[in-house]
Amino acid sequence: MICYVKIDRNLFETTLNKLNEFYADAEALSARTYCENCFACLTAYIIYLCMDTHYEKVLSADSVFLCCLHLQVSFIKQVIKHCFINFKI
Repeated sequence: MICYVKIDRNLFETTLNKLNEFYADAEALSARTYCENCFACLTAYIIYLCMDTHYEKVLSADSVFLCCLHLQVSFIKQVIKHCFINFKI
């Protein structure tokens, strides 16, 4: 069951006007908001000096995988080369 309550038009307009004032103040540009945004960006970029990003961690894991793969392939090549030289297959 839906219950509708009718409110006074003046109260409704006053409420909306007050909310619009709050939002306008929140979105207003000032020296304070500019400094807050600069410090937020600075903090976000400084954290990258202290830790690796997810992308860098994945690249590191990729390089380890490729290095191990290279060692395995090199070992197999050495074994095959050794077989051809020593056993003359």
